Amino acid sequence: MLKINYDKCTGCGACKAACPLDCISMQESKDGFIYPNINISKCVDCHKCEIACPIEHRCELEYDSEAYGAVYVDHKTLMNSTSGGAFSAIAEYVFSKNGVVYGCAYSKHLKPIHIRINKWDQLHLLNGSKYIQSDTLNTFQTAKEDLEAGTLVLYSGTPCQIAGLKSFLRKEYKNLITVDIICHGVPSYAYFKKYIDWLEITRNIQLKTVNFRSKENNQWGLSGNFIAKDMTHNRIIKMNLFYYNSYYYYYFLKGGIYRNSCYSCKYANMQRQGDFTLGDLWGAEGLGLPFDVRNGCSLVLVNSIQAKMILKRLKLKKASISVEYAITNNTQLKSPSIRPNYRDILIEQYQSLSANEINQYFHKRFWKDIIIGRGKSLIPIGLKTNLLKLIYKRKSNRI
Repeated sequence: MLKINYDKCTGCGACKAACPLDCISMQESKDGFIYPNINISKCVDCHKCEIACPIEHRCELEYDSEAYGAVYVDHKTLMNSTSGGAFSAIAEYVFSKNGVVYGCAYSKHLKPIHIRINKWDQLHLLNGSKYIQSDTLNTFQTAKEDLEAGTLVLYSGTPCQIAGLKSFLRKEYKNLITVDIICHGVPSYAYFKKYIDWLEITRNIQLKTVNFRSKENNQWGLSGNFIAKDMTHNRIIKMNLFYYNSYYYYYFLKGGIYRNSCYSCKYANMQRQGDFTLGDLWGAEGLGLPFDVRNGCSLVLVNSIQAKMILKRLKLKKASISVEYAITNNTQLKSPSIRPNYRDILIEQYQSLSANEINQYFHKRFWKDIIIGRGKSLIPIGLKTNLLKLIYKRKSNRI
């Protein structure tokens, strides 16, 4: 029977997918994170869940990764993307081959789950950063069915989810393309739900969606927005989301509310799980790339021969950069996020305090960061871009 290591379990769902008798469900623990729950009365000790668990499997890369800065050629799609739109370009290629795409989307009440899509006009469901742990549900099984049927499959997720998928499949598929993201760590949906429930009650709104990384307010950066229905005036409104006005967003960016395994993540290095690794090419302003990066630029790591071949066919403006520079500006490519000394306090607060009390603590303890954040928001975008360009140009010259 599977022994659950609560310090290492990533909640990927591979064990659940592998169980032939449906003995395992993913359930919330008291800390808000999902873990396997085993129905002992149905378990026959077949050990398939243990075999599928990726925790103890070694991560070995047989291809020296190559790094690129990339921007999608379609401006509208680029503006709806978190960074440079590289994922949309890969998905477009897969759809052109009559393939299917798996990725994270919001379900009821902004719960992130993995879904399957097969049309370009559904891609918007997967676009954008969801800074919450998603539930893979039954997508490992349905992806396997697609693969066995000969369908081209693109599966995207966090590195631990891609590792879980591969461990579940237990064989190589030539028609499988995997994309992992440069992941800082994942908060729980339960923590996020407490936050948005509080917003809805205190502001008398009904949230429709959240975009943590919107380019409407501040071009390419760390600002976002909520789309909600104002229940008082019966109209749709948009509310700005900044780290200094949201305890949830601030705690995410500071690494204060991740699951235990994130702080010792064995995938936070260059032993990447996906054929492609995608993230933000922070510092693109200072690299002198032969295309405009003001509206976002993707960092694309090519980790397999298959990915190298596909990259040539993608509708991307791209330029090769050094892997060392990519690592310098994305620390999760060399080590996991550091566990703040207040992390356990924040998780205990989720269990014992109301969201309003959590918000009061946030403003009391981190008031200096809040003031600094508000001050930075007043800097004109043009000046901020020029400063970043100067800073990153000096950094690139040192590498």
